[in-house]
Amino acid sequence: MSKPDELTAFFDDPRVKRQPLPGALGQIEVHCGYLAAEAFALAFGGQEIYIPSTPSRDHPVTRALGMAAAREIGAALGPDEFGSAAALSVPLGETELKWNIARRLRLGGRTRNEIVLLMRDVYGFPITVARVGELCRDLPSAGRAGRAPLRHGRSATGKGVKR
Repeated sequence: MSKPDELTAFFDDPRVKRQPLPGALGQIEVHCGYLAAEAFALAFGGQEIYIPSTPSRDHPVTRALGMAAAREIGAALGPDEFGSAAALSVPLGETELKWNIARRLRLGGRTRNEIVLLMRDVYGFPITVARVGELCRDLPSAGRAGRAPLRHGRSATGKGVKR
């Protein structure tokens, strides 16, 4: 499932205080950028994968990330100077990804509940509202932007609230 553009809009915001990705994911980030490393982690985290220097169209990396990204990754992490391809052990990077993604979504105006649902449904990470609150403690809350202000004894629709 691809991520909507709004979910990646804040990836360069310094308030995200992005955590560096571990191991091979960090190498991919250096050579191909953070979003390619994130997509690689989501597709192959926890697995071992062989990456040729020029992946074919049917190679799993090409299918997951596209030809351009697969070739960049192959050039950066593919076989050594002797042509030997070793299995690349891809770290999960779950802790770092949860931090980076939750903070990016919060800066995008998402509520804690929305972040929990997106983390589960789009990214495949189970997370609780309490954990999102911890990760985003220093960020502004999503607030009630674009919603009618609540008044004492009234709901957002303007109708009275039973007490």
